[in-house]
Amino acid sequence: MLKPVFQLAAVGVLGVVVWKVLSIFMLPLLGILLKVALLVGVVFLVMWLLRKPKDEPTKDEEAPAT
Repeated sequence: MLKPVFQLAAVGVLGVVVWKVLSIFMLPLLGILLKVALLVGVVFLVMWLLRKPKDEPTKDEEAPAT
């Protein structure tokens, strides 16, 4: 009767150990991905701020239809 309980406890302990080991390896990868995402966001922000407006006339500036 105790075998299922010990088996469940072993799976839980193994899960916690795997979680801790993988988090040690994944944390630097997550940091790199966060830095890349921040850099891409800054580049897009600069491109958006420096974008030239197009020389399309607005409705107020259009010539009247003949």
